[in-house]
Amino acid sequence: MKNVKTGAKKKKAPVGAKVKKASGVTVKTTSGKKVVKKAKPAAVKATSSVVQTIAAVPGRPAARKGDEQKVAVIVNALDGKKAEDIKVFNVANQSDMWDYFIVCTGTASVHNRAIRDSLKKAMAESGYHSLYEDRDYDTHWIVIDYTDILVHIFDRETRLYYSIEKIWGENEEPAEKYLKAGGA
Repeated sequence: MKNVKTGAKKKKAPVGAKVKKASGVTVKTTSGKKVVKKAKPAAVKATSSVVQTIAAVPGRPAARKGDEQKVAVIVNALDGKKAEDIKVFNVANQSDMWDYFIVCTGTASVHNRAIRDSLKKAMAESGYHSLYEDRDYDTHWIVIDYTDILVHIFDRETRLYYSIEKIWGENEEPAEKYLKAGGA
């Protein structure tokens, strides 16, 4: 490929190389695809593999309207399938991607799949659809992205190993406030 202005040949970036652009950083992956990643805001600091938030994301509202209704549907669906240790974390001021993280534990792989299927059905009945969900057969940790809410369904061992509550623990809200009287 030649540069239109100068006529000189353009050099290809090696795999893994980062090229700065105005909108973010372009990374060339091992498959040769170019991926544009958003530049991290100044309020976020990376430490090893964990991203820790230093301050709230500037200009980000506390939470979007309608989120609490969506959280209530999720928490009631999880509770209806007997998910254990349901935790709700309001991360709207610390994350520019999600407003809530919801974490729960299932007792076995079959239970985790039942929780996932029940959640998907309840959300679809309420008019909500997932942006992303794990579709493989690993049921130790299931992730479902409802655009502004990220749901994690763990088995006990995986939840203890990753301990994501340690990252977001200060933002915990009581799950009981979202439960309907008398259960789901």
